Amino acid sequence: MEENVEQQVAFLSPERIKAFADGVFAVAITLLVLDIKLPGKEDDTASAVAAQIFDERVVNSLGGFFISFFVIAIFWVAHYYQMQFIKRSDQALLWLNVVFLFFVALMPFSTAAFTRAAAPNTVAIYSGDLFLSALVLGGHWLYANWRGFVSSQMPPHMKTYILLMAVGPAIVYALIFILSFTPLWEYTGLVFFLIGPVQATLITLLVRFPKRNPLQPGLVAKQEQGVADRL
Repeated sequence: MEENVEQQVAFLSPERIKAFADGVFAVAITLLVLDIKLPGKEDDTASAVAAQIFDERVVNSLGGFFISFFVIAIFWVAHYYQMQFIKRSDQALLWLNVVFLFFVALMPFSTAAFTRAAAPNTVAIYSGDLFLSALVLGGHWLYANWRGFVSSQMPPHMKTYILLMAVGPAIVYALIFILSFTPLWEYTGLVFFLIGPVQATLITLLVRFPKRNPLQPGLVAKQEQGVADRL
């Protein structure tokens, strides 16, 4: 009996991690939109309100929301696919999730800093937050593989592809972080603006072609069944 309790403590179900992560992602996206506010002016006529919508601060906030919404959504998709194939967890993997979600929860702050005062230091704060999020998510997947928590029937190329979903953005964000200390920092906004939709489009295309898509859990299940039938 004591041995079973120790095993339950040592190896945790990933279901609670999924639920907690979904909650943090939802709150982070909600906080993003709360930062979009019209300038407080006494004139509330239609023409005045329309002019406020195109106020520089409002436009910047909308741009930041657009960028960070896609970034957070992509992180959620990458985390979702990882957890689909992770069959169990331990304390270390649990805390890797906590650290990852800490940086996700910080994104509304780093987004606000970037949109309210675009400058080299705020670009560094924003890109640094995104880089650390992607880095920890990649470490999360590597650790799960190392501990044998991932489905044993997953082909190596599938594991590599899911890893690239985290490592690829991490490389881009690291480059943007470096650029923030150069005169090229002024062009980082355009990169931020494009990277989210581009990544989202690539992921969507993969999902639409299941025969070539290594991220379909059903494919893994079929492969596992095929192996079992041969045995």
